[in-house]
Amino acid sequence: MSFQQIYKTGRQINLSRDTLQRNLRARNAEHARLNEELATGQKIRRSSDDPTGFGIARRLDSFERQYDQILRSVDSATSWTNSTQDTLDDIVNLVTSAYEEGIRGANATLGADGREMVADRVGHILEEVVERLNTRTADGYIFAGTNTTQKPFVLDNAAGSDGAGVSYYGNAASQERTVGIEMRMSVGIAGARMTGSGGVAITEALGALRDALDADDSTAIESAIADVTTARDHMIKLAAEAGTAGERLHHLREQASEIKLRVVEQRSGIEDADLAETVTEIQKNQTGIQAAMRALASVYEYSILNYLR
Repeated sequence: MSFQQIYKTGRQINLSRDTLQRNLRARNAEHARLNEELATGQKIRRSSDDPTGFGIARRLDSFERQYDQILRSVDSATSWTNSTQDTLDDIVNLVTSAYEEGIRGANATLGADGREMVADRVGHILEEVVERLNTRTADGYIFAGTNTTQKPFVLDNAAGSDGAGVSYYGNAASQERTVGIEMRMSVGIAGARMTGSGGVAITEALGALRDALDADDSTAIESAIADVTTARDHMIKLAAEAGTAGERLHHLREQASEIKLRVVEQRSGIEDADLAETVTEIQKNQTGIQAAMRALASVYEYSILNYLR
């Protein structure tokens, strides 16, 4: 064999060996990737795995976090409206009790002493109503408007207080919550709205009934009962408003949950591995690695000396 033939043969052996080594390294790298995929359950974990898929998955991640925040906000709003409706229902029951006491006190046979006792009971109801109007949750006073850290109703007989001596220290703004992308909703009822269309606040109506009973004034008692009835009807409307807001929040939460679920499914379809398919690919790749190792070992068995014999 001539020198040129020997040189050419040696070059071919080296090229074959290099090609087999590159192939073996590639298969080992693929084996490591597939094992990582099997361990994590994800086929895309970094941009190098699939730049396009990785970018789409990250945008879906951002969208999912956005809807997580919306769901937390809707849950907070729902808790707020539930507390509002429950408290207003309690107040309606208290005012109904005051109305019944008023009807009892309007009976002419009761006498001044009897009316004084009824007045005392109405006074206690007034205090309970004020206590309910100061209901506080983890997010603050529910009837203080947006001034949630300020106790809204105080029986202090301060200047500007109503006829029952109750002052309001909240504001007239409504609580709002984010309930969708670029969508906010009013979920609160400010204490300033406790005064109905008749211009008489709920506390003032109760105070007037208490005072009329205490004064043994039949005409004033009848008038106060009418005001209490109007105030009660107004509170019922406010409770219904809170209930309607709660129903709307329930539907909005269902919609947001459905959207988030679809986002999660889309991201999962891009990122998550088919584990059965991954196991099959590992087995196929392992076979390829074994074949590459046998071929490389076969090449290493030969040298130029084999061709010089």
